[in-house]
This record gives sequence, C-alpha cells and structure tokens, in this order.
Amino acid sequence: MATIWAPLAHIRISTRGRRSISAAKVEQFRQWLEQGRDPPPVRLARLGDIYVVRDGRHRIAAALAAGHVLIEAELQRIAAMARAALLPLLELIADRRRGTPGTKL
Repeated sequence: MATIWAPLAHIRISTRGRRSISAAKVEQFRQWLEQGRDPPPVRLARLGDIYVVRDGRHRIAAALAAGHVLIEAELQRIAAMARAALLPLLELIADRRRGTPGTKL
C-alpha cells in the first residue's frame, strides 16, 4: 500500500456511508485536527479520477469540517472483478459531473 495525500474534493462517500456517520465522532476528529494531532491515515481505493472510501468516513468528514483540502491516505488496489462491478456507478458519477442527466443512484 502506498501512502499519499489525497484531495478531499476527489473522495466519494456512498449515500449509505454518509447516513452512518456519527456527528460526535466527527467532532472528536475535528478537535484533534485543530489541536495539531494527526489521526491515522484513511484507506482509499482509486477508481479513475476519484477515490472510494474503504475506511475513514469520520476522519474525512472531520477534515472537511476543519477546512482541509488534503488528507493522508493509504491507497489500496481494487480487484479487477470489483472494478468491473463498479464501472456503471463510475460512469453515472462522471455523467453527473458533466451535467449529463442519468439514472438515479
């Protein structure tokens, strides 16, 4: 696994993942960041020009709340089978970024 500094603007958290985020835990990590403490790196997988969260939704939300633009992350590989299964979702995300209407997620 490679450690990188990933741009928060390129990280995608699923709708399901967003619903399970605890505000108290986000606040704890935000306070850590403001005190200069470094939380452990998040784990991401890269798919094209976006990153998918494998672990670290709360740390990402805290970094966004603290006004950060980058986050330390361990980059993991995605197996070819998983990549093929995610391709339709990536195409939909790309369409939305371009403003092209598509089906709902």
